[in-house]
Amino acid sequence: MKNRSIINQIKSCCKAKDLNLVLHKVKGHSGNKWNDQADRLAKEGKEKSACLNIPEIVSSNLQAVPKWKNQVIESPLRSFINIITATAYETEWANLSRTVEIVVLNQNVNSDIEPN
Repeated sequence: MKNRSIINQIKSCCKAKDLNLVLHKVKGHSGNKWNDQADRLAKEGKEKSACLNIPEIVSSNLQAVPKWKNQVIESPLRSFINIITATAYETEWANLSRTVEIVVLNQNVNSDIEPN
């Protein structure tokens, strides 16, 4: 299965939020409006110049110490990036949920106020 880590993150979010999500496999290039749009957006993202291109450097003397917020990263980088990405998604998801709760709370509070 491709994109296994993304699927696992989606499943975890749905479980945490008690959501029922059904995913359907859509054949590529089948004329499906949303699949075609996803393909177009993916291609646009791939062509953006926001990527950092680092020329290949061949040197046995090259050493790098990866850091995050001035702390040395001691775990494998791929694992660290997956954890940071998942945490960012979960935080964004939680904040969206909290925002909805605040809006509903404000609406309830405002409806209890009598006009002058």
